Amino acid sequence: GGRAATVREVVANATAAATAVAAQGAGIRVTLTERGFQYASKVALQLARADIGKVKIPDVHGSAHTPIGSIDYDVTSFTLSSVTISGARIDAPVSTPDELALTVSGVSVALHANWHYRKHHWPHLSDHGSADVSLSHENVAARVTPSRGAAGHVHLTAASVAASGASFHIKLHGGASWLYNLFVKALERSLTSKIEAAVSAAITKVVDGTANAALAKLPMRAPVHVANAARV
Repeated sequence: GGRAATVREVVANATAAATAVAAQGAGIRVTLTERGFQYASKVALQLARADIGKVKIPDVHGSAHTPIGSIDYDVTSFTLSSVTISGARIDAPVSTPDELALTVSGVSVALHANWHYRKHHWPHLSDHGSADVSLSHENVAARVTPSRGAAGHVHLTAASVAASGASFHIKLHGGASWLYNLFVKALERSLTSKIEAAVSAAITKVVDGTANAALAKLPMRAPVHVANAARV
């Protein structure tokens, strides 16, 4: 039949499917070396940067007790200013032989938003302005399970995606921001959970969406001429 696959192509197909590591009945069994995991981790980092760079943060609304009384607040119109990621790593834990472990480390996001508040009681004081919000040094971990998908392709499923270790910072501008910065702690929990949820959803998309779309395009048949079993 057709031309023999090059070693580079075999390695690329095998590692992109860190996949086949355990896909029972997928038609091929790959032994992935440390070099292969390094390649797969590099690809995961590129995908994470791309998908986290598209995150959308929903508006935040709430109530809080502050030095000036009880207020309702809104933080809206988030726009992403920057995203940095220190690294990504794919491993095959001995404790869970049928799963891969994906860790994306040092995730930092910076956003710009608008804020508004209104005091509950008379004289119902209100004010508004802008805000710079950042979440830094966040780590996101996920379990990834390979299985046999449509047409025999390897399919990946992300589970237990969790973010941790983030450092939160917000700076308000406009209005009497010098006063309101004294109670921004009231915003920290809501904003942190919203941003962490968005980042975790982006990592889930890396696995369940972007990676599977790429795997679905891999040829299921590749003529490989070998004299002996090869490790890639």
